[in-house]
Amino acid sequence: MPKVMKIVIVAVIGIALVAVIVAATLFFIQEDDAINENTNISNTNDLVINGNTNTGTVVNTNDSQGNTNSGPNEGGNAGISEKNEGERILRLARTFVERYGTFSNRNNFENITTLEPYMSDALRIESAKVIDGGQDEGIEEEFYSIITEVVSTALENLDEGKTAVVRVGTRRTETRGTESPVIFSQHIQLNFIFVDGAWLVDSVNWE
Repeated sequence: MPKVMKIVIVAVIGIALVAVIVAATLFFIQEDDAINENTNISNTNDLVINGNTNTGTVVNTNDSQGNTNSGPNEGGNAGISEKNEGERILRLARTFVERYGTFSNRNNFENITTLEPYMSDALRIESAKVIDGGQDEGIEEEFYSIITEVVSTALENLDEGKTAVVRVGTRRTETRGTESPVIFSQHIQLNFIFVDGAWLVDSVNWE
């Protein structure tokens, strides 16, 4: 065989080997890419599943008949109603006492007259007598005032829709003329009655 032919055959075989190697390399690269792609998709699915699982607890608000359980039973509602009624009375007591117990001998009993809408008929009559007596005595020349601040409230008794008793703790600052103010604590008891859908103060007793 001529030498030239041998060279050609060797060259062809070499080229064929190179082609086979390149083809095999490309094949394995594509397989790896496919494996990696599948793995990434699997991981993505896992993340989605985990994300859905960890979004929070779903609360089923429907009973077996499809009705929504939106609140407590009848007894629970009664308890909530009584609690709200007590809080309403305590707020009224706080406002009433701070106004009622804050006055001066120059304000012409406004601390009482402005509270008349929150008083029962009996307390309004009693208060009118106090005002009449004070006006008859006249106004002292020496200035006098007292400021009342509520520090505590306690609902001692509640007969819902009928009567209630509240005990209020106060801190009072008394000023007379040019003297230094005097600060002291004092309690007051309010008796409420329920009239025409509203709670009214029926009596006031400083302790």
